[in-house]
Amino acid sequence: MRERQRKVKIMSSRAYVVEAINRLVDRSCENYLEFSGLLDEQMEGRLPLKERQKGWLSGFDAAEGLLKLKIYTESLRNGCDSTLVEIGQEIYQKSRACDRAVTARYWWYLDHLGWLGYDGDSLQRSAATSVGALEEALRRIEKAGLILKEDDIPEPVRVCQLREYVKTLSEDC
Repeated sequence: MRERQRKVKIMSSRAYVVEAINRLVDRSCENYLEFSGLLDEQMEGRLPLKERQKGWLSGFDAAEGLLKLKIYTESLRNGCDSTLVEIGQEIYQKSRACDRAVTARYWWYLDHLGWLGYDGDSLQRSAATSVGALEEALRRIEKAGLILKEDDIPEPVRVCQLREYVKTLSEDC
């Protein structure tokens, strides 16, 4: 009986971890769509097609990274034998890769600010705000990964730390 209770508790902790990470990833995807749409809208008609295509290619790297992260987190819902340490490592690595791709996309945008003309400053501020929200969302996923991958801390403590972290995030919103 005691073993069954322990197993149920572990399952519910794992389910919580998976759902918490999925919510963080979903928020990042929303932020990415907003950011990417904003850049496309700002550059539409202002850049030659060849330059816009380069921007789209830089955007594909970020989108691909987020898609890999989303697919991985969705696969966790379908059952997974990975430990929390392995999940944390995977989430951490994938979120870092996404962050690098988003940074590259934003730098491409900054390199092309001259094409925006007289309203470039206000457009740049809106893009900076948008990329800031996206980077913050990715940092939150990264932090969740860091919490989970600490193998020298017992699993129940890491789950509790993640709960506290997510609770803090929901209070910030």
